[in-house]
Amino acid sequence: MNMKQFADIIIQFCRKFKSSKLKDVKYLCHEKVRDRHVVENAKTVNVILDDMVSNGTLEISTIRLLAELLHRCGLRKTMREIFHGTGVSWQPDGASYFSSFRCFLHDVSRHITPEMVPLLKNYCSLQPLFTPWGNRTMLEPTEYDEIKDSLDLFSMLEEKDCIGPMNINLIKDFSPLIPKNKAIMDYIDKYERL
Repeated sequence: MNMKQFADIIIQFCRKFKSSKLKDVKYLCHEKVRDRHVVENAKTVNVILDDMVSNGTLEISTIRLLAELLHRCGLRKTMREIFHGTGVSWQPDGASYFSSFRCFLHDVSRHITPEMVPLLKNYCSLQPLFTPWGNRTMLEPTEYDEIKDSLDLFSMLEEKDCIGPMNINLIKDFSPLIPKNKAIMDYIDKYERL
C-alpha cells in the first residue's frame, strides 16, 4: 500500500463513518492518541484520526486498525466497502490494535440497554470503595448525571480504579442483573483466558 491509498482509505473512513458511533471510537481509541483531551473533545472522527496519524499510531503498517474499529463498531458493511480490493481485513479472532480490557468492556456494553444503566448505577452506588482517605461508595449521587450510558459508567469506574485489566470482579458481580447474561459471561471467560 502506498501513501495515496492510505490517504484514500482515511478519507473514505471519515466520509462513511456514522457519527452515532463516535462515542465507541472515543472509548476504543483513548490510548491511541497523544492528547486524551483530543478524544474527549472530538466532535468528529477526523479529529481523532488526525491525532493518531500525527502520533504515529495510525500509519500504513497499522491500517488494519481502522478495519478493526469499523468491525467493533458494528459497521462491517462499511468495512468491506472501504477495504474492498486492498487486501486489508481484520478478523475477530485476530490480534487487536486496542487495549484488550477496553475491547472487553466495549463488548459487554453492547449488551447493556439504556434501561439497564440506572440499575447498574444504583448497584454501584451501594458498593463500598475502600481508600486510604476513608470509605465511600463507588458512585456518589452527584456523579449520576455524568453517566449517560454503560461506556460512561465503565469509564468512571475505571478512573476510580474500581475496575481494571486485572480486576473485573465488579463486572462479574453485576452481570446477573443483565438479561443477556450468557453473552456477557462468555466475554468474561474469554477475557480471563487472555
